[in-house]
Amino acid sequence: MTTTPFGHADSDGNVFIVEAGVERKVGQMPGKSAEEALSFFMRKFDDLATQVRILEQRVAGGADIESVEKSHAKISGELVGANVVGDLEALQKRVAALVPAFDSLREAKKAANAAASAESLAKREELVTKAEALANADHSKTIWKTASVEFAALFDAWQASQKSGARVAKAEADALWKRFSAARTKFESAKRAFFAQADAASKEAKSKKVALVEAAEKLATSSDDKSAEYRKLLDAWKASGRSNSKADDTLWLRFKAAGDIVYQAKAAKNAEMAQDFAAAKAAKLALLEEAKKIDPAKNLADAKRALADIQKRWEKAGSHR
Repeated sequence: MTTTPFGHADSDGNVFIVEAGVERKVGQMPGKSAEEALSFFMRKFDDLATQVRILEQRVAGGADIESVEKSHAKISGELVGANVVGDLEALQKRVAALVPAFDSLREAKKAANAAASAESLAKREELVTKAEALANADHSKTIWKTASVEFAALFDAWQASQKSGARVAKAEADALWKRFSAARTKFESAKRAFFAQADAASKEAKSKKVALVEAAEKLATSSDDKSAEYRKLLDAWKASGRSNSKADDTLWLRFKAAGDIVYQAKAAKNAEMAQDFAAAKAAKLALLEEAKKIDPAKNLADAKRALADIQKRWEKAGSHR
């Protein structure tokens, strides 16, 4: 027989624990020596002792009370009538001695929950403030693409706070969501109004530009100098506003092509006028030379007739400036 202060094993492999002077069989290991059988059940006791020591460390470290209470209940149950060999009563006392510390763990858990709840509430208030700032901004200066991305990020952060953040009192959570939702509705309404107005302005600008293109193309059919009229159309084009980018580009190409034709016609007209002016100048210079040869002293009447003829031909020659 092999013995310890807390139990023994006989030659048949039967193992017993002694509790408060009373012997209780905890198991049997046929084919094993008494020493081997006793060592096996003592190791099982050591495993329980290790669990108790870990639980003590967790309590001392301020572990979560819910997790601690579950572990405490489990170990307490396992110690009752445990088939082990060792100072089971001492282990039970150590486990029982942990209970008074549970109140402080509960208070710590309560305080941690309150702090987390306050932090979550502050985060949601911050999200609401930012959402309201976007909703109430001067939308004449709003860059809607950027603002939309910002608001979407705020909404994602709100959902993440609801899903994984600490609980917030229902009344406070509902009040904040009401403000956030109202800001979101106002923002989206302003966004729709802006794009509706922009779309209407784009259509109006396109309509104006179509009319300007048609007017420019009509000018382009004339062989006269219509550059002044085209410049007026160009000023009107600049004042007409932006339409759809693709439509703007197409209409501008037509408008510019018509302008090119108008200015080409002007250039041709100017070249023709320059040629006429040159011819008139040459003719008048010749007339001047002819007039120099007239001598009134020889025959006044003939001189008058000659000068009158030169005068008529001068007028027919046209302008040279």
